[in-house]
Amino acid sequence: MPHHGTDFTSVESRSSTAQQDTHFSCETVFNYERALVECASGSLSAVGEIYVREKDRLCAVAHRIVHDKSRAEDVIHDAFAQILRFAKDFDPARGSARGWIYAIVRNTALKTQARARRELAFEEDTLNAICQREQTVPNPASGIPDSMSLRAMLDQLEPNRRACVLLAIIDGRTHEEIAEYLRVPVGTVKAWIRRELMAMRRQLDEARS
Repeated sequence: MPHHGTDFTSVESRSSTAQQDTHFSCETVFNYERALVECASGSLSAVGEIYVREKDRLCAVAHRIVHDKSRAEDVIHDAFAQILRFAKDFDPARGSARGWIYAIVRNTALKTQARARRELAFEEDTLNAICQREQTVPNPASGIPDSMSLRAMLDQLEPNRRACVLLAIIDGRTHEEIAEYLRVPVGTVKAWIRRELMAMRRQLDEARS
C-alpha cells in the first residue's frame, strides 16, 4: 500500500543537518524516554532523531524476520508511523523506551511476515499461464466468459492496482520498474499483484463452480 503521512527519509535528512542541536547532542547520552514524550506531542525532530540513531539496527531486526530488504524497509516506515502515533501510550513502568521501540518494530515485522505467508506467491510461469489461458482451452469459445469476467474484475480495481497487474502480466515489467513508474514501494507492488491475482483467480473458480 502507498505510504501516506510522515516521510521519514526527509525527517532523517532534516535531523542529520541539525546535529548541533544541544538537546540531542551526540556528546550526551540520548534520552529515549524524553524523545517519546516529544513524539507524543507531535515532534518530528524527536522521531527523526530516533530514526537516525536506530534505523540500521532496526532494519536488521526486521530483515531477520521478513527475509526481504524491501519489506524490511516497509516495516520500518510503518513502525515509525506507529511510534509517532502511539508514543503517548508508552508507559515507562512497563519497560524501557528503547525496548518499546524495538518491540513495535518486531511486532510489525511479524505481522508483515504472517500476511506474506497467507498470500500465494505467483512465479513467472504462473503469470504466463494466466496470460495464455485462452490458448490452452480446448474450445476457444469456452474462454469468452473468463475473458469477460477478467475484464469486469480489472475494471473494478483501484487504478494503481489495475496498473500493477496489467504492467506485470501484459507488459512483463519487473516489480522494480512498476514501483518506479507508479512511485510506490516495491513491497507494495508485490503485495498488490499477489492479492489481486489471488482474488481474481478465486472469483473465476467460483464462477465456474
